[in-house]
Amino acid sequence: DGNLAGDTVAKSGRFNLVVPPDDYVGRSIKYFGDLDRKVTWVVRNVLQPGDTALDIGANLGLISFKMLDQVGTSGTVIAFEPQSRMTDYIEQSISLNSIDNLYVKKVGLSDRPDKLRLSIPKGNAGAASFGSEDGARYEEVPVTTLDEFNRKQGLEDVRLIKIDVEGFEPQVFTGGKEFFATVKPDVVVFEENRISSDVPESVSIIQSYGYDVFSLPKAWFSVTLLPYKTGAHAHDFVAIHRDAPTKLRSKLGL
Repeated sequence: DGNLAGDTVAKSGRFNLVVPPDDYVGRSIKYFGDLDRKVTWVVRNVLQPGDTALDIGANLGLISFKMLDQVGTSGTVIAFEPQSRMTDYIEQSISLNSIDNLYVKKVGLSDRPDKLRLSIPKGNAGAASFGSEDGARYEEVPVTTLDEFNRKQGLEDVRLIKIDVEGFEPQVFTGGKEFFATVKPDVVVFEENRISSDVPESVSIIQSYGYDVFSLPKAWFSVTLLPYKTGAHAHDFVAIHRDAPTKLRSKLGL
């Protein structure tokens, strides 16, 4: 909307989020309280009070707070976001809502610990990427692996993971081989924008970890998961571990 008047407080569910109106995601939260309703639908149908969820590529924390709305005060949400400006907004929102079970990790995830150059485009920080040089500004940020993080954290039961890292999904999956083998999170919702006639690397990796993959196509009304087929043109996917509770599949319409 071209509003450069400064940060604003926007309502999203039962939470108030501090957002920048000069950012695409910030405006979406401001006017709609959401960004991608089909991903929110997955969050709403998978999580329940007391669960643990991870938001990898948290941006302004929208999905983190959607997760928090479902897991309640007895659950835990961990948000990974390397952009300093975005983590500052999340922390303001945490303080504004007096939250104590949403934890912000100021780090990116990859296939090995490192420092990487993050390219951040103007007007849409959610499209920041490690694989692009088209940004309006750049930030050198620390990255670690999901395996290394969990060796220190010791998570044993994770219900849902959301991954939106602008093409870096294969590296996140590769860096979590041990984590996915031991913790076996029930559901992973992730983005894959690269259209290919072959199975995308991210899909291939998560399948090798024991997950069934479903396309999450755009929908005007009801959300429907479709069994993944090679060359599917969906941009979002849902992976369900083969050992996940049967009731989860039922909740997702499978």
